[in-house]
Amino acid sequence: MAGGDQQERYRQMGYRIVGGAVEFYYVVFRTHKHTQQQEICLNGLFAWSNDLHDPARTIQRLAEQDANYRYSRLGPFPTRAQAEQQAITFALQIFGDATRYGIWGTGGLTELENSDYREPRFR
Repeated sequence: MAGGDQQERYRQMGYRIVGGAVEFYYVVFRTHKHTQQQEICLNGLFAWSNDLHDPARTIQRLAEQDANYRYSRLGPFPTRAQAEQQAITFALQIFGDATRYGIWGTGGLTELENSDYREPRFR
């Protein structure tokens, strides 16, 4: 683990190393700035060397807002199941519906395929 690289540390915590990057999952909450409509999305992503293979650092680099939405994120988690449990819990609390969350990920994830994606999709 030279130079602050976190790849081995995350591997020891149960994260997968895929193609030289740390695979991780997280949950995103977004709120529309004008309507206050809330949405949830389960996401999968990779932490590459530019973030020292540190998923927490990768999440911190993502925007907290854009022209229309404010974002907050929960994670990282080593597996889809752990992140999905959080998405389900919050969907039940906020909407009363355990399935009211989107699913999206970057290509190459071991636990998330394109056929799993559903709206709303955002990261």
